[in-house]
Amino acid sequence: MFADSVMESSSTTGTGSYTLVGAVGYSRTFAQDFANGDTVAYFVSNLAKTRWEFCTGTLTIGPPRTLTRTVRKSSNAGAAIDWQASDVYYVFSIASADVLSGLIAGNLGATRPWWVRTGSRWWDHAAGLAVSWIDRLATGAATNTRIGVYDAVKDAYFPDARRPWTAIGAANKTIAAADISGIFTQNNAAADRTFTLLAHDATGVGHGFKVGGLGLSSGQYGIVLTPAAGDGIDGGADAAVKRIPGGVRFDVEWDEPGDTWRVSYLNSVPEPRTGRRQTVAAGPVSSAGLPTFLPSTNGALSLTMQNVTATARFVATAANGWDWQGRPNDRVGVSLANLQWTGLTASRTAATPNFLYVAVGADGALTPGSTILAPVYQEGGTPGTANGQFTFNIGEMKGYLGNGSSAAEAFVVMVGEAATDGSGVISTVAYAYNARFVSAFTTTLPTAATFTSANHNLGIKPNVAKFIVENVTPEHGYSAGDQITEGHASAYSTLYIPMPVVTTSKLIGIQLGQSAGYVVTIRTSGVTTASVTAGSWKYAFVADRGWG
Repeated sequence: MFADSVMESSSTTGTGSYTLVGAVGYSRTFAQDFANGDTVAYFVSNLAKTRWEFCTGTLTIGPPRTLTRTVRKSSNAGAAIDWQASDVYYVFSIASADVLSGLIAGNLGATRPWWVRTGSRWWDHAAGLAVSWIDRLATGAATNTRIGVYDAVKDAYFPDARRPWTAIGAANKTIAAADISGIFTQNNAAADRTFTLLAHDATGVGHGFKVGGLGLSSGQYGIVLTPAAGDGIDGGADAAVKRIPGGVRFDVEWDEPGDTWRVSYLNSVPEPRTGRRQTVAAGPVSSAGLPTFLPSTNGALSLTMQNVTATARFVATAANGWDWQGRPNDRVGVSLANLQWTGLTASRTAATPNFLYVAVGADGALTPGSTILAPVYQEGGTPGTANGQFTFNIGEMKGYLGNGSSAAEAFVVMVGEAATDGSGVISTVAYAYNARFVSAFTTTLPTAATFTSANHNLGIKPNVAKFIVENVTPEHGYSAGDQITEGHASAYSTLYIPMPVVTTSKLIGIQLGQSAGYVVTIRTSGVTTASVTAGSWKYAFVADRGWG
């Protein structure tokens, strides 16, 4: 911006740009000390020094060699001098008192001082010297980058930990070595976006290589982090992807000692799901709260969901152990539209049906599938390898799907059953949401010598099975609303016989004795009575898988 011993003559007339015509005496030309396009501070004066200007301008080396003309001060009350053909004047580079003062004071200004060139810092005190000074970097652009602030009230300087942000838009991003420390925003409003990482040993990567990202929408779609074939994320399997929820700002950094990428979150992250694992979590329901996502019949060997919409979403949670931080390693899959199972096996009765499932992808997509093999739920042991055999080991909270020779870990959730004849679906069972069933209360207790039941449709024998009675009209010391959940008995002659609760993978029931029916003890005395008024009570069933 400044140089020594630079002076040229000019014969420009008027108030426009100066055309430079050569060095004066032993001086140098502007082209010898400045580059084409540089912003130059220069002084113009006639020989008598009665008419002068202090200007800044852009140098064009040309030919012709010119300087644009922005007048900072002049003998013409700050305006450009209208040079005449008779004037003899010179153009030379000279230091400015304003610039020297700025250098001493640290380039203070309410706006960027004109002499601060690209790459220099200046103090923006638009907020007031007594309040704060913003430390800015002149970038050459219309705006200047803030890199810190001096808080005059606290008498402390706070540097900004600024990193470059790049908008990718509605597209995927493949990281390059040059992207180190960058932050990339992706428009995920309509779909998941992928964020593909370099191999950790690629040129320019290695330990501490960090990039950041953000899916701009906090809706149903997110960002799918995809490592190279030989790399894992947070200690997971090589090449296994990790889905980041939308709206969550994240960094991913290569941890060489841990031999894995590590993900950190820089704003609020949805808590790991604490609901029931390995089950259908939600979907369309009846007025009683029961699943309605399966039609009862279909005229072909296929089945299409019903009632699933953007507001009645079908949600399945597949468990696969725990992650490296001890959090549930679940995949939550969501469908906003009806899914379809095709190629169902013909002539499968309700006792030996087609078992319907969904596989949950890393991106949350659900893929329907079916098998004629009943799923196996066991505390532990070797998974079955038969083709289509799903095994879930409760102790390790992992599922496996056999392929005929082995059983790989699988994010599979069983969702229901379909019985078929030779050409179509003749009946279906939709498994209970969250592996839990609570029936509505039925008024009037069952009569003696009857088996009374309800369909819980858990798809597995419940570990918790209850028959509940609730008082409606007070008797035997009980008030309306009092419930009895344990110790039920029925009368047979003069004996009181416990009433067993019977369960299968889809049914819960209770058998009353042959004589006086339901028996309770008097609440105020503890004396057993064989006389209850059936209409003074109502009953319900509860079935729960009891794990997950």
